[in-house]
Amino acid sequence: GWVYGNLRIQGDIGLPRTALDVLREPVGMCRDYATLYAALARAAGIPTRVCAGIVYFRDRFYYHAWAESYAAGCWVPVDPTVAPGFVDATHIKFTQGDAATMYGAVKSIGRLHATILEQR
Repeated sequence: GWVYGNLRIQGDIGLPRTALDVLREPVGMCRDYATLYAALARAAGIPTRVCAGIVYFRDRFYYHAWAESYAAGCWVPVDPTVAPGFVDATHIKFTQGDAATMYGAVKSIGRLHATILEQR
């Protein structure tokens, strides 16, 4: 998608930024990608929310943010940080909403223990 193709990953951004901030300085981390995607989708009339949780990648779980857009009567997950924007069972959602809500969930992530029971 457009967000993936026009932003560059940079992990040391710090405080959450607005979509306009991300558009002006197109570098960021997953939450910046999700924030910009959500703003652009909403501007196009698509109800969209930012989500946060963990993603399983290379045998580990990591904090991650993505978005959900409302289409065809349901919330459809979209990950603008990755090329196809595809979200599968490796994305485990904890919360949705603003940055304060998302960071409340982050406090719990370090105390979680998860085991993969089956992988296909």
